Amino acid sequence: MPVAKENSRELRFAATLSGVITLRMLGLFLILPVFMILAEGMPGYTPQSAGLAVGIYGLTQAVLQQPFGWLSDRWGRRPVLLLGLCLFALGGVVAALAESMPMLIAGRALQGCGAIAGVAMALAADLTRPERRPVIMAIIGIGIGGAFLLSMVLSVPLATLLGLQGLFWLTVVFAICGMALVMTLPRQRDIEQMHARADNDEGSHDRAEQQGSIARPIWLLSFSVFLLHAVMTLL
Repeated sequence: MPVAKENSRELRFAATLSGVITLRMLGLFLILPVFMILAEGMPGYTPQSAGLAVGIYGLTQAVLQQPFGWLSDRWGRRPVLLLGLCLFALGGVVAALAESMPMLIAGRALQGCGAIAGVAMALAADLTRPERRPVIMAIIGIGIGGAFLLSMVLSVPLATLLGLQGLFWLTVVFAICGMALVMTLPRQRDIEQMHARADNDEGSHDRAEQQGSIARPIWLLSFSVFLLHAVMTLL
């Protein structure tokens, strides 16, 4: 495939994946700045229960990242992305319909069960050449940063207009839009065909070395992401 066409294809995939992650993160970030205030009127509210509702999302995310990665290796990336977004949407429905803090906490926990961040990054790596991955990851990172910035601007006006329940319904809409974007991504068999062609061009030994170089610093990267999310949630 000509280099220009390959670059265009990879940028298209990156934009789609960035859209999926951005929509999901926007739904998450819109709620965080106003949650503690809007949840005060919920039956069963205490500062501790509100803190649990915020934090339990991250807990279920952390617990299920590895299982979702394992499933994506066996079922394919796209089905697991759809599963994660379905869980995120279902959790949004539960939280939007919540009439007490325990139900709201359950909805947030269910939203966190859609642990697709690792799967999305794995798919980004699957769909791009090693030398193009920094650019692709940067595009996805720009989307996440943009979602955070946009949520800081829109959170209070939307909360005033929609209330807490309305914000959770908005996360459901974002999840559905994300699922529509996922459906435009290649199926697993198409990805495997692309890898087979790449192996023929580069050799499987080179690919194994590249995968090893990625795996070595993974724990350092994971810890840095943990710190980033901890600071953002704390703020």
